[in-house]
Amino acid sequence: MTSVNENKAHSCACETAVEVEPAGNPEHAGWPLATIFAVTVIVALNLACYYRSLSGYFLADDFIHIPFLAEVFRGHPELLLKNFTSNWMQTEGTQFYRPLISITLAIDYAFWHVNALGYHLTNLIYQTAASIFLFLLSRRIYKSFAIGFFAGALFAVFPLHPEVASWVIARVDGVATAFYLAAFWLFLRCERAPQNLWSRRLSYICFTLSLLSKETAITLPAALAAYVFFFAPASGLKNRLRCAIVTTRYYWLLLVVYLIVRTASLGTFTGGYKGSIGAGLSQSFMHRVFGDGSALRVLYPLNADVFAGGDKTKRYLRLLYEIGAGVVLLRTIACARGGRIATWLRDLAFPLAWFVIAMVPAYQVFNLTNTLQGSRFIYMATAPLCLLFAILLAPLGAVSQKVGAKLKWTTNSACVLALLVLIALFGVIAWRNNDPWVQAGIGVRALKESMERELSAAGQRHIALLNLPQRYRGAHMLYNGAMFSILMSPPLCSADYSHRIATFEPVMFGESDLLNTTRLKRLLSPGEKYLAYRWEQTDQKAEPVNLTLSTGAIHQSISGQHDIDDKHPFVSQSLSIAPLSVDLAEVNLTVTNPVKDAVLMLQWTTPYDSSFSNDRTLYLPLKQTTAPQAVTFSLSDRKRWVASELIDKIKLSLPAKGSAVRLLSVVAESGERQIPALALQLAERNSAGDSPHEDEFGVTWSGSVIGPIAFDVSKIPAASSAIYELTKRDCWFDHYSGVSRERQLAPEVLERGKLADGKLSSADAEVKPHGISQAGYYEFRIFAADKNGKPIGYCSDPINLWLEPPRKSGVKPANRGAKQTADRRGAGA
Repeated sequence: MTSVNENKAHSCACETAVEVEPAGNPEHAGWPLATIFAVTVIVALNLACYYRSLSGYFLADDFIHIPFLAEVFRGHPELLLKNFTSNWMQTEGTQFYRPLISITLAIDYAFWHVNALGYHLTNLIYQTAASIFLFLLSRRIYKSFAIGFFAGALFAVFPLHPEVASWVIARVDGVATAFYLAAFWLFLRCERAPQNLWSRRLSYICFTLSLLSKETAITLPAALAAYVFFFAPASGLKNRLRCAIVTTRYYWLLLVVYLIVRTASLGTFTGGYKGSIGAGLSQSFMHRVFGDGSALRVLYPLNADVFAGGDKTKRYLRLLYEIGAGVVLLRTIACARGGRIATWLRDLAFPLAWFVIAMVPAYQVFNLTNTLQGSRFIYMATAPLCLLFAILLAPLGAVSQKVGAKLKWTTNSACVLALLVLIALFGVIAWRNNDPWVQAGIGVRALKESMERELSAAGQRHIALLNLPQRYRGAHMLYNGAMFSILMSPPLCSADYSHRIATFEPVMFGESDLLNTTRLKRLLSPGEKYLAYRWEQTDQKAEPVNLTLSTGAIHQSISGQHDIDDKHPFVSQSLSIAPLSVDLAEVNLTVTNPVKDAVLMLQWTTPYDSSFSNDRTLYLPLKQTTAPQAVTFSLSDRKRWVASELIDKIKLSLPAKGSAVRLLSVVAESGERQIPALALQLAERNSAGDSPHEDEFGVTWSGSVIGPIAFDVSKIPAASSAIYELTKRDCWFDHYSGVSRERQLAPEVLERGKLADGKLSSADAEVKPHGISQAGYYEFRIFAADKNGKPIGYCSDPINLWLEPPRKSGVKPANRGAKQTADRRGAGA
């Protein structure tokens, strides 16, 4: 049985488990020249990669925070405090606890108002601070200036950082990581120095600030425990684990307190994204990480839209990795000869364990696309990754004489050269990866200025803007109409232009090319005051679009057999099709040489542009069979089709090599006989006493009743009734399918039922949803159904709704103010 004295001695050993350098070590005697040199270089590397971002603008989620900050400084500072006791900015679609981020933004707003320069400068400061703290803690862990310097320098230029460094609201990761690494460094400073109470207290404070910035900071206690486990002088697995727990116990206690406060504030332990946004992120972890190359992009962090065509950067990076592998092998031999192989393997084990720990909170959302969207989710984990690179290639320190002077000199020279080349190559890649973010800011600012000019020239007319620039080469721009509305309102504009522009973007997330054709035709109909415009990203300006509305069923066909393969496409004669007159194009064909995953590609030209460009391209999969088949392109619900203004020629081709088809016919027609008509009777009171009202973003505020509705399925052959579907709260049909016109019922809905007792048409039908317990965003659509209740043809264009639970007598309807519409995206970066 262990004595009390032995327990006390063991506890003391745990408290002093981690060795530190003697007080007289020059690395800790103030800030010597070597430290000043390292910090200066790290600052310079960050500036070299991101100085252009200082002239950037606000993007995407940034526009959710601007009106919030303006309200704070209009006499409502309590809104900042409310973030400490509730969901971050009380937004729809997300549940996050990040009150410190709003504080940092408020400080920026106090000094810079809506001058984006100040916000980007703050982002750069946090990115640079994180680089410096990684240098300081890495140097202290391994008692090696070289390891610390190269780890910090690699973090400064790591190519996955532009999203965090150059997108204002993505600072959540920059702020959290800077305080996280500062807490780690201060923890190391106070080990074996009980008298250094300030370092210990500051470490706890930095950890708390990191937790209040982003949830990923919860991994710090585990990372500290891993450090103690690997570097404690205690022997035996059990003793090491005990030391790790005892030494970090107060960090675990802080974490428990944080989780209690966060859970009480959010009303949930997990939080995160809700609705179909969250559902879209819940796909297989293995598929997201390995199925689409996310894991490989961590080592080859090249934006596919930037490093395209014949770019050889990936080849250079692969060659450098191969050379680096040879250098690592040489270093392994030197360590083995010097009797340091076990120590070196331990040194490598810690950053590997830290990387895995840091990635755990991101398991549900991590998905690094080919344009590096989502790179912020790995930002904190790149700290141990950069440390791992530095350890693998760091020059040897003091080793046994058995190594030999020649082998040591050769190894160290190769290590330093490999690291310098890696830093230089990473720096070039980071600079180029950052270019889309710079250009995205230029584009959003140009959009604002262009729309101001057009609205000034339009007099009393309003604008129906067909498309917003959602992304530029992976960099976020404007997700939806709510963000654009904030862009076109004070304080970002001198006057409020938002009520004069109708947009057609997803309510939160979604396929940016989808268009609600029914709503567009209504806004452009005679008697309305809207002019159609499209945004030309290449020319950076808004251009008017002359659209001809269809006036009935249209049927055009192209007959005659044509053989198509990857080298011989089919190109039609000049057709002169008004895009809003053609909803569907059915292509009848037989596959003469079935190939797995073959697709049929449809492209078109206009009288103003005779090229078949990627911007005017649609794809549909082909069945792997030789039997006749028909594929139908839905056209008028695509912005790229409608914005073309007039269709001249169409082209059908097979991009996959080896596939071949025989084209039998192409039938282009209106969807009158396949797509139900559906519209809310705006401004007419329903049975709950509400008048449905549609805002500029296409969301109808309908109270607790959906209606009155005008619908018609009578023109669809074999229709016996109309059935409706209502999504779950904050969910959208296209999030599950990627298209707006479907033939199948949705896999998940809140409610489905028969509309108007089986009638084929009605002008005043209503639906009283019984499953709505919370106000929120919903989507509603109908199908024509046969006598067996099975859907026929396509669904209607959906209607976006804000619905509320049934109100008690005397209760006023919910406020339909700007904050609700602005909050629809959510505040989470």
